Amino acid sequence: MRLVKIFLLMLFLGVVVHITSAYAETSNDKLLVCTDYYQFKPEQKDPRLIKQPNGPFAVMVFQEYALGVHIGIIYYDQMGNPLDGKWWISERFWDDRNWGSDITSLCWGSDGKFLYVGTSQIYGDGGLFRINLFEKQYTRIYPESAKTPPNISMTEIISVNRTERKMKVKVFQNDFATERIVEIPLE
Repeated sequence: MRLVKIFLLMLFLGVVVHITSAYAETSNDKLLVCTDYYQFKPEQKDPRLIKQPNGPFAVMVFQEYALGVHIGIIYYDQMGNPLDGKWWISERFWDDRNWGSDITSLCWGSDGKFLYVGTSQIYGDGGLFRINLFEKQYTRIYPESAKTPPNISMTEIISVNRTERKMKVKVFQNDFATERIVEIPLE
């Protein structure tokens, strides 16, 4: 029974992500990327690299199809010094199970310091994260506490308003039965 439920949730997630696959409206489309399940062509076997438009980082995307989309962060550009923030010249890849598993969307911060990641709870956390790129730290910004989550199934960044410094996030609750839109302030 549990396997059937997981399969149905994955199928539903695939349909939801497919329906919302267009790039969300923003003042700079290069800063917001929606990771559509069907955006990756079946013949594309290599991971996908998404370069930060305003900084030295890139996100490597691992499309695992039925097992979700997973990411890791790379210090991609030349460093110039052996140490930059928490990055060491020979340690240029960072991932974490909390924010890097089963992602639904990601958004680069306009100042180059942050990455915002929405996740699904099938293989991931289900929350929305702000990642401090230089310091290799992350904060769960919605819901704020993982200890008492309000039954969040998935968060997905759908638009960013850089003038008002807010993003709109679609939040699915109760095993994807209900959804709502929340506004989250940008750092």
